[in-house]
Amino acid sequence: MVITMQRAVGFGLWAHVATSIGWGAVTAAVAYLAGAHVVQAIPPHPLALLYLFLLTQAVSLTAYGLVPFFRGFFPGIAITLFVLLGVPSSGAAVPVQLLPGLFRFLHPILPMGNAADALRSVGYFGNSQLLRPTAVLCAWTAAGATLILLGYLKQQRRLAQEAADLTMTEHVPGPPAEDPTVMLPEPVALAPHQHHFGDEEPMLTGRVTDPSGQPLPGTTVTVIDPHGRQLVRTRTDRNGEYAATGFSEVVALVIAIMPGRPAAVAQLLLDPAAPVNQDIVLGAQLPETREPDGSGPRPAQRASGLPPGRRQSGP
Repeated sequence: MVITMQRAVGFGLWAHVATSIGWGAVTAAVAYLAGAHVVQAIPPHPLALLYLFLLTQAVSLTAYGLVPFFRGFFPGIAITLFVLLGVPSSGAAVPVQLLPGLFRFLHPILPMGNAADALRSVGYFGNSQLLRPTAVLCAWTAAGATLILLGYLKQQRRLAQEAADLTMTEHVPGPPAEDPTVMLPEPVALAPHQHHFGDEEPMLTGRVTDPSGQPLPGTTVTVIDPHGRQLVRTRTDRNGEYAATGFSEVVALVIAIMPGRPAAVAQLLLDPAAPVNQDIVLGAQLPETREPDGSGPRPAQRASGLPPGRRQSGP
């Protein structure tokens, strides 16, 4: 689920966490009903459902917390930790006493071994040995939540640093890439909702609307990097939607412009591992005023958004 959610366009951090919790509850319920009432592999004790749910959260929240720190390597780390090491050391198929030394050592530490011990205690030992499994599963869940919070703070700190760089009047170019044959991704615009299997997934999506929520087709959407370099430009479709992909990790400005309306700017972090949905609301239609002789609208007033009858003052 964590790996799948990394490709969920339009889902932010808290939506990912809420989905992991909700899907964990569904998974635990299905496993409990199947195990207790269909194949009758475990005693039908309701407390078993709690420990199945704790197991899903210990694994999913910790795996999701690894994403900001290990990026594309987190699936391998999570699979090694919770599958390649967690399953053999769980003692579910082989008694713990018969496990090799390493797996016997990991049994009381990893989530699956503690979940197996908790289910045995609930089903066969009158809940008499639940202290350690409960504490360990809760500790893994708390560690996952802590990693998620630290990752969020890390992202916010990076966002603030990149925003501060936008105020620099002078940009010192970085050194050239060590390997000139390495091709960085090139940002490109995509047609919203028209992706096929094997196509590159959109990294940035959104919808441009007016204050009443009506879509604004034909709005120009431009994405620029912190140094003012244009990364991609596109236009919204008939539903006011836009999409783009191919960005490297960067803090960017998304600028939406439509003639006759004030422009809107949004700053966000673009990350290949976390697709972003950025909706934009443009202000109300600017009034068109005419010159006293009725010759036509005043371009300066229309562009600046001044109300009729007022002139822009100052240099």
